[in-house]
Amino acid sequence: MRGGHTVTQTIVGLFAEPAAARGARAELMAAGLIRTTTYREDVADGVAHGHHLVLVEADGRETEAREILLRAGAEGLEARAAGTGVAQAHLQRDGAPTMRERPREERHPHGGAWLRDIVFGLNDGLVTTLVFIIATSLAAQTHAALLLVVLSEVTAGGVSIALGGYLSARTEGDILAYRIETERREIETEPEEERAELREIYRKKGLTGRLLDRVIAHQTADHDRWLNALVRDELGVVTEEPVVPWRQGLQIGASFVLGGLIPTLPVLLGLPSPAMQGAAYALTALTALGLGAIKARYSLKGPLRNGLEFLAIVTAGTLAGAVIGAALHAV
Repeated sequence: MRGGHTVTQTIVGLFAEPAAARGARAELMAAGLIRTTTYREDVADGVAHGHHLVLVEADGRETEAREILLRAGAEGLEARAAGTGVAQAHLQRDGAPTMRERPREERHPHGGAWLRDIVFGLNDGLVTTLVFIIATSLAAQTHAALLLVVLSEVTAGGVSIALGGYLSARTEGDILAYRIETERREIETEPEEERAELREIYRKKGLTGRLLDRVIAHQTADHDRWLNALVRDELGVVTEEPVVPWRQGLQIGASFVLGGLIPTLPVLLGLPSPAMQGAAYALTALTALGLGAIKARYSLKGPLRNGLEFLAIVTAGTLAGAVIGAALHAV
């Protein structure tokens, strides 16, 4: 952030001919990079006409934007921010007034897809183990017996959730592969219907008239490009990195074990009750607040709100464990 405004990375392609610039813009639009503009640059040093420029706000897809511009015949590329390059030249767009302000470079964090698995595993390990400790500590005959059953719960839970994560990712991948293959077959057997679907998708993105016709013609001219457009824009698959089931399962399982060991520490240290239960809750609560701060980097909620949400879950689990433990002790 600078001066309270988000800085957005803008890639500029320099073209000698207007037709090449228009073609580049069509390719960018077809790839989903719809925040593009073409200009004629009149340089202020006396040269009558400069390059024809294609500006694209890449929104984290800078590499893809550069590749498209170069493939379309750009003589050069520039990354420009406010107050540089474009702002120092006179730009004319179809007779429009000169534009003197450029969007700023984007600097918000991308990614965070991994956080779902980590948070799920850690939170499950934290809460499940804490509830288990609170409940069984009131009914366990000896400290050694309590330690044994708690460690058994952490280990078994980690294995179980790892296998569940693996099966979930594997099933998700199989379903996605089936849906992609269905789209591939429909392109071959029902091309007009698929073309109409793609046209409606891009119409909803704001494309109309000749530009819409050109984008659809470009996308459907190649079957692989056509399929990629449907996968991205109809199925909503935007990631290029395939999910690896065993890695996702291992990630969730390891997170569960790590989360489970945190409230287990007071048991390992041999603290007496009720200090053990209090320490287990305190460690879990502090970890929950830390998870909230991490999650805040990839969500719209602030660290405090995220942390309090986690803390509320931990507290509810502690109360549930106390109720279960009292019931078991009364039996």
